[in-house]
Amino acid sequence: MLFKQESGVEKVTMSAITLPSSLHHPHRSISLLAQLLLLCSLTVVPLSGFSTARLFSSQHAANMQNIIPFRSACRSAGVTRYSDGSYHFSWLHVDARTGYTMDEHNCIVDLHGFNTIGTEFGDGISGLPGLTPQTLTWFNSMFKMNYIRLNINVGWWNSDLYVPRAQMHYRAWIQQTITWAEQNGDYVLLNRTNEYQIPPCGGTITYCPAQAEPSDIDDNHPQQQFNAGHLLDQTLAFWNSIVPLYKNDPAISYNDWNELHDIDATTWLKVQTTLINTIRSTNPRSMIMLGSYDWNNTMNPVTNGQVPDLSYPNLVYDWHIYDGKSGQGCLEPNSYMWAHWGAESTREFSFAHQHGHGAIINEWGGCLDDPTYNAALSSYAASNHIGMAYYSPNDVVNGNWTAINTNGILAQAAYARFSH
Repeated sequence: MLFKQESGVEKVTMSAITLPSSLHHPHRSISLLAQLLLLCSLTVVPLSGFSTARLFSSQHAANMQNIIPFRSACRSAGVTRYSDGSYHFSWLHVDARTGYTMDEHNCIVDLHGFNTIGTEFGDGISGLPGLTPQTLTWFNSMFKMNYIRLNINVGWWNSDLYVPRAQMHYRAWIQQTITWAEQNGDYVLLNRTNEYQIPPCGGTITYCPAQAEPSDIDDNHPQQQFNAGHLLDQTLAFWNSIVPLYKNDPAISYNDWNELHDIDATTWLKVQTTLINTIRSTNPRSMIMLGSYDWNNTMNPVTNGQVPDLSYPNLVYDWHIYDGKSGQGCLEPNSYMWAHWGAESTREFSFAHQHGHGAIINEWGGCLDDPTYNAALSSYAASNHIGMAYYSPNDVVNGNWTAINTNGILAQAAYARFSH
């Protein structure tokens, strides 16, 4: 058996007791007798005495941290690294009591990392990860990340178009990218991003399709990217194709449809129900992330009671939050959650956790990453176990991808807040 080095895992076998930090500090020791005496002196509080309704009352929400000591006493990134450099990933789930993402040992796992860019448009290659795994390895070392949100063009996947610069077809290229991410110890979110058929450029193909390809936004165009329920068929074909490949891979989770928009709450609920049931029919234990019908600005369909809350387990609600800054040839949208940062943003995040759902900010940052915005989002996220995925990676590095820039320094500081 290979020697295992657990990534920050320090676990006590008694599930109902949290020991003082001095007992599980790696540089301190205590005799077995002393440990037994201390354990016997502590009172075990059973979980069964707590009702779900009481746990998720508004009064109890402020004391949510009090739940955790009665679970496993551990700190974990959900990943075990072996002595040969390979990784073992723990299955993730959303704890129904707290809404926190946890591993199979019930240790909290705070996902934080980056979106890929260029895997769903252009040449299918440029940006992160690029043509080799070295860039992704460098990102992991610079930002201490554990998570990649992999943006996928379902049109390219379903037709398995050739990617000239990668010298392989799209399905093989996406699978290669997933392998590289896992080899770096990163959990991977498969994100259904767009769906046009215009092929990736390279070789004899000189036209590089844009991220928001104009022909795909036109609802009257046969190659449309309108992100509404009428494109459901090819989305279901995509999930029915890719989920079986990774149904036994604990590193993989699923973002069922990125930034739905221009549909009403009832249609949104119907689409989400169909997508969740499709993915779960192949992978019942899957963790699924989803946003609402307004470009992931809010979760208003459920938080405002327009439709019933989704009752499935292991769901993570997803917000995209940008700061609205402009200048230097850059313009970021002013997202609802940042414009209403404070009581309203807390209400939305708390709704997710209080109803047993995870919470994640799967897009944040950008070309003008304001320090106040950066610190506010990342501090709140780290303190409340809300995941984060920066968008985009090319905004945190110089033009040669050899050093981080000012945005990168801010992103480093943000993710350092997740350190134990």
